[in-house]
Amino acid sequence: MLYANVRSDRQMRATTGLSLTAFQNLKEVFAQSYEQKHEMALKKKLENLSARAVLSTHEEMLFFVLFQLKNALTYDVLGCIYGTDASVAKRNFESSLAILKLALRQLGVVPKRDFKTVAEFEQYFRKGKDLLIDATARRTVEIPVQCPSKQKDQKERYSGKKKLIA
Repeated sequence: MLYANVRSDRQMRATTGLSLTAFQNLKEVFAQSYEQKHEMALKKKLENLSARAVLSTHEEMLFFVLFQLKNALTYDVLGCIYGTDASVAKRNFESSLAILKLALRQLGVVPKRDFKTVAEFEQYFRKGKDLLIDATARRTVEIPVQCPSKQKDQKERYSGKKKLIA
């Protein structure tokens, strides 16, 4: 497996973004989260599978999900690297990501993202927590606008990106 090829702290940081020590620490909580989510040990679950598992250890699963999060490969490429097809790669990623999220919640490192009321929002930030706002757009969204019927109004609103208005 790809995880077995990592031989140094530098390689671990390059492939997952974590140091070897941080990876090992997270692996312990990841393993506990796996058992909590599936209500059985990984070894027991693997015994029940009819096919060979692509990811057969907690280390491989954690490395797999961190590798994909760091490198953002297509599922076709990820599947090629791991010797499986895109649909299996996607399923493994989504499953491992759910376990990682649970582990991070248990460690208390997931930021609060949703507030039901403004009062709840204000109460949360009275505790002196920092507020980070990600204002980057992942994709451009065009907002449709009703085209004015009068020629003069059309000219005022024209962006200049399309053919000229006579």
